[in-house]
Amino acid sequence: MSTRNNTAPTLGGSSVDHPSPSRGTVGLASLWFGLGGGPIAWSVFTIAIYAIAAQACYPRMVPLSIPTMGSRTLYVSLIIISCAAVIVGVAAGLVSMRNWRRTSGEISGNTHWALDTGEGRTRFMAVSSVMTSAVFLLAILVDVAAIVVVKPC
Repeated sequence: MSTRNNTAPTLGGSSVDHPSPSRGTVGLASLWFGLGGGPIAWSVFTIAIYAIAAQACYPRMVPLSIPTMGSRTLYVSLIIISCAAVIVGVAAGLVSMRNWRRTSGEISGNTHWALDTGEGRTRFMAVSSVMTSAVFLLAILVDVAAIVVVKPC
């Protein structure tokens, strides 16, 4: 690993510590994937399964008791979409955990000091990503359970 200079020059010629010293240990893309991967996976998953199930079970004015594409085909396509969403949700959670561990040394001192200096932005985003990924992965898993338990039509 290369050593980065965590100081920034000021107008007076002296240097000041950068407010987010761990900014180089975690890439911006991995921070954003950790934060947005779970919510985007859940959103796309929810829209896709709703659209497919609605079209198969209610294609016209009258609801059907058996899907137009067949119960097995509908069930398999919903499970495939569910697996993809779970994979993306788990990947976002793992990336978030990795980011959180990599930024563990960012905040030093007490909480008020960190707030005054603005330190910990990368760590804050990593911790937020862990919580967001966990919540949306849970939402995906609850929706998957509903697909397995409830009949499509």
